[in-house]
Amino acid sequence: MSGYLNLLMLGYLPWVIVDNLSKYVNIWIAIVIAIALITVPTIKSIKEKDFVSLVFVSGFLAYIISLLYNAHICELYSSNILLIVVVVAMLSVIIKKPFTIAYAKKTISADKWTNPLFIKINILISLLWSGIFLMEYIIKIIKLPNTSIISAALVILGIGISKHFPDYYKQKHIKKQN
Repeated sequence: MSGYLNLLMLGYLPWVIVDNLSKYVNIWIAIVIAIALITVPTIKSIKEKDFVSLVFVSGFLAYIISLLYNAHICELYSSNILLIVVVVAMLSVIIKKPFTIAYAKKTISADKWTNPLFIKINILISLLWSGIFLMEYIIKIIKLPNTSIISAALVILGIGISKHFPDYYKQKHIKKQN
């Protein structure tokens, strides 16, 4: 689950910190605090080649630039970061290197990393997350009320499914073979 926590740290927390903290302190202080909190997870994502989390980081950096310098191209990029993440996540599935493998490798022994079942499970979980990111983007675009609550619920649901789905799918696969 630490991989998904890293994803949350980089995909959601910095925006929340800057948006909320900047109401009470100087924007620069809010930005420095957010960057300080995401520095270690960002380095971890670089080492693990977690491209989805790194795309979120790039979106946050674009968001900061747009806030500070009114750079419209950065605003466009950061406001569509969820859609960009969907594309990156889907590309990882298309090339059969689902982004969730980086998270799964933390709890699965190395001898199973090339197992077709392991890869299939991660493809399905990556598709789930692609769907969650797409739903979040659509919710944001159509401006549903309580967007943050719906988004949080989707992420919590995604984490829960990601945690329990591999065991369920393995059992289902074993029953099919018997």
